[in-house]
Amino acid sequence: MPWRESGKLYNAVALLDGGRIAARTFKHDLPNYGVFDEKRVFAPGPLTGPLEVRGVRLGVPICEDIWTGEVTECLAETGAEILLVPNGSPYEAGKQEDVRLNLVTARVKESGCPLVYLNQMGGQDELVFDGASLVVNADLSVAWALPAGRKNRDHRMAAPGEGWVCERANARPKRSVRNRSITP
Repeated sequence: MPWRESGKLYNAVALLDGGRIAARTFKHDLPNYGVFDEKRVFAPGPLTGPLEVRGVRLGVPICEDIWTGEVTECLAETGAEILLVPNGSPYEAGKQEDVRLNLVTARVKESGCPLVYLNQMGGQDELVFDGASLVVNADLSVAWALPAGRKNRDHRMAAPGEGWVCERANARPKRSVRNRSITP
């Protein structure tokens, strides 16, 4: 969403909780190629740490912010537990299987954090957004990868022990002193 602050316009994400803005962050890397012209419209946001929501430290790099390691590295170094990446990435043949998975896996490997890649689905003007969202756990296993055009709400992030993992929502959580879960 656009967010105006201190006379600048940012490409931003707001995390809502209970009908209010619990946290927000700005996009750092602004693309200026193909269908994107963000450098003309938005100011780049600063490198920041994770957003804390309900006791969970979420790193929220926005779309282009995961194309290089700079933003995710900063988030990991400042205590992110999960990387949640909202995207508006248009459909391209072969992009889901190759480019997206390789990119997400590289950021997980560098940061040590599980990554939830949530891509927009639908159409806007001449662009088609395929969804094709995916989750890669910190151990580099693909927890789930949706085919283009499919929605799924049957998974959750759980911390049964030392770190967060994605598991089926109807799976019984493992017992632990640090057992926490987030279900969208």
